Amino acid sequence: MWQSFLTGASACLCTSAPLHRQSMLTNHLIKCLDKRVRDAKSAGDFDIGIQTLTGNNVSVKKTRAFNFRGSEAKDESVLVHSVVIDRGMSSDAALKVYGEAIQADQRGSKIQTGFYIDGRALFKQCKPVYLVLSLGRTSPNAVVVRPNDGRTCFNIDHVMSRFVQPSLRCDDMAKVRKTWDAEFAL
Repeated sequence: MWQSFLTGASACLCTSAPLHRQSMLTNHLIKCLDKRVRDAKSAGDFDIGIQTLTGNNVSVKKTRAFNFRGSEAKDESVLVHSVVIDRGMSSDAALKVYGEAIQADQRGSKIQTGFYIDGRALFKQCKPVYLVLSLGRTSPNAVVVRPNDGRTCFNIDHVMSRFVQPSLRCDDMAKVRKTWDAEFAL
């Protein structure tokens, strides 16, 4: 999509230039765009725009319509939906994600994929549980899955200080399931 757009845009900007220069300009623009997208994705800042909404429960709270009265779009309308999304994850789904993640090769990563339970005394009602997923040794990010928040991508240093270091890794899946279900029920 971007390639055809940029090809048209560069051709419009330099229609009097020879074809090899137009091609060089177009290729340069495509490389720059690809690099910016890769950098944004690795930094966790990439906005994918319109997306399919997923979660345990997705419901439309309110719908509004806006009408346009321009010369090109007479009486066209756009619907705007206010949506409520429960992005939580059940213990069954979390254990399935964990099972898939440990099959991937994670050697050399700063973070070890696994469940972590925060045992600090400041949590009175329920001890927080986290599923931390390593994205490999070359990624600066890791994914943290929470019972009521779902998946979130964070920088590895943030994950280490906020989730891994104050918590204890737990390999007892019965304890993980019990703790996850208790927090999920909140």
